Amino acid sequence: MSAKRSFEIVAENEGGWADDKRDRGGRTRWGVSSKAHPGVDLDSLHTFEDALRVVYVPKYWAPICGEELGEPLDFTVLDAAVHHGTWRAKCWLQSTLGVKVDGKIGDITLARVERLKPDTRATAQSFNERRIKFMVDGFRNGSFVDGDLDLRGETIYLWNFWRRTARISYEIGRTT
Repeated sequence: MSAKRSFEIVAENEGGWADDKRDRGGRTRWGVSSKAHPGVDLDSLHTFEDALRVVYVPKYWAPICGEELGEPLDFTVLDAAVHHGTWRAKCWLQSTLGVKVDGKIGDITLARVERLKPDTRATAQSFNERRIKFMVDGFRNGSFVDGDLDLRGETIYLWNFWRRTARISYEIGRTT
């Protein structure tokens, strides 16, 4: 799969403008939040291609070594990096692969990915299951409580997450 298709999947999960006061990310455009990217002028991101150039490629795709992962790990790890941060996504990948977890994708991690090719679907599904467990556990134990902001009652966030991970699981299943 190409980087282009990986970004198309993420774009479908991210949408356009959002400014929900309950969302800890603040104002968001094309999935680029003001909190996570304070130096980015959201008003300048007219298209998702602008967001790709300014944010997604340098801050997500490059750090996860997306080009090296191959389909379907590329879009699975990319979506997690965008939603949960690159460090967590890299650690989940390493844990899923059974290599030392240090949050750095290097020769050992990439060699393990290479050994799994051409079929990395089971690994991608296992990775996606880690994301689901993380979110479910977070909602159950109150990890998503931040001061006066308590997202446990905000089922829309959980619904959006289920939609997102179901879409990733569907795309993993479509790969050949």
